[in-house]
Amino acid sequence: MLGFPKVGSGFWADASSDERHLRLFSSVTELGEVGAVFDLDAKVWVAREWADNLDDGKQRAERIATGILKKPPPIEWKNSPG
Repeated sequence: MLGFPKVGSGFWADASSDERHLRLFSSVTELGEVGAVFDLDAKVWVAREWADNLDDGKQRAERIATGILKKPPPIEWKNSPG
């Protein structure tokens, strides 16, 4: 039986260039799905956007990362525990 994703479940990926190292997230929060990007060098959240579902969250996070890195490497998403 398929159920709703639980809070904390989702996906993460790393994207980096010579200047920045980003971690991308597509995850389920208490209020819904979100795509987000965290700057691992500066230790700050760069952006978060509400998403329609986890796939949309991945696309939103990748779009944010592309805007920052210009030419990000191929993104390899991994399952988040949750």
